[in-house]
Amino acid sequence: MLYPALEGHAAIFPLTAGPKAVENIADQVLIRSARSTGASRSFIFRKTILPAAAPEIFTGIRLGGSYCVMAVAEMTGATAGLGYLVIYSQETFNVPEMYAGIVGLAISGLGLNFALHTIEGRFTSWRRDIRTGE
Repeated sequence: MLYPALEGHAAIFPLTAGPKAVENIADQVLIRSARSTGASRSFIFRKTILPAAAPEIFTGIRLGGSYCVMAVAEMTGATAGLGYLVIYSQETFNVPEMYAGIVGLAISGLGLNFALHTIEGRFTSWRRDIRTGE
């Protein structure tokens, strides 16, 4: 029962470290401009700070997800799952089954990364416009 706690701990650090760095990302000129027009704090947060922080937040989420997949692979005390399959197959010299588990972990990691990248693209669509100049 210790392993879910370790996975959670591995995933939490990137999620908390990213938003801490966001304080300096939001353009202070935009924040002051919004304040001078009488915008509320919630409006400034939703329209200025959150869009500036979104790339950092999603990077933290993607790193946290990859750490969780890695932690699953390193579970040596488990009795089921892909991590157990890899470890057990290694100990019994069943190489094809071991590589099947490794490929399964890689595919699940890639699938998670693709899903999170797609979600990030929906929330930060303005970044594509900046890159392409449209």
